Amino acid sequence: MIFFHPEISYKEYKNDLNELEKISGDKLIELGISFDKPYKAADISTILPNVKKSWYWVDAFRSSDLDQHKTDAQEHDAKSTYINENEVLGVRMREFYDNELRDYASLLWLLNTSKDKKYNEVYKELVSKGYTDSSNVPILGAIVYGTKDELKSLIGNPHIKGASFGVVVDKY
Repeated sequence: MIFFHPEISYKEYKNDLNELEKISGDKLIELGISFDKPYKAADISTILPNVKKSWYWVDAFRSSDLDQHKTDAQEHDAKSTYINENEVLGVRMREFYDNELRDYASLLWLLNTSKDKKYNEVYKELVSKGYTDSSNVPILGAIVYGTKDELKSLIGNPHIKGASFGVVVDKY
């Protein structure tokens, strides 16, 4: 999956929602969603109604990383300036907690105690921005899943800046 940061203007956006008709109705589809702007977790159920959400992309970019992505988007080909799924940090979403990011505290702890200095820097960036609890951390995107018919409800959603397929598997 690929993502598009809402604070970056890209030359082109991928929107796999337009490709849903090509997928068989007997499949379960994972879809990475990039939002048009940062939102709070409490807003996501209204922004993405009627779809299952498994993961929220939190704004955990260091300033230097975001600046580099902005430069890349301005200077390079549109097909090479997206943000790869390995470059984003997210929190598992548990629908039954009413959009509360219960795993956010665990994410912060892991970033802070990591032996990788990059993750320690990300932790410091989050804390310096005041994103110390899940109520105020900006959500930049999400991973949703469902059948083709369930995901069709996202077509034309003004909050979605881009969308890309992840795993597509047979339904059980």
